[in-house]
Amino acid sequence: MSLTFETRRPTIKDGRAAFLDEPPAEAATHPEEMKAVVEVQWGRSFAMKASARLTPAGLVCGAIAAAAVLLSSAALVRAVRADKVR
Repeated sequence: MSLTFETRRPTIKDGRAAFLDEPPAEAATHPEEMKAVVEVQWGRSFAMKASARLTPAGLVCGAIAAAAVLLSSAALVRAVRADKVR
């Protein structure tokens, strides 16, 4: 998974604070790669652009890791409840 963030000040009419005109260099792509790009602007003073790339294998690995965390936290909660009952 690749995640990049870029922040910028929006371009002013006289051209000051210009953002990068060319996109960042792309890494080698996977044939089933999924991409997302989000750009958010707050008023006239701040803007943020985020992009993410994810492959199906990365998505499966992330789901397995999340399941492992949830399973272990459920075991800890059960152990704490068992100690309170005794």
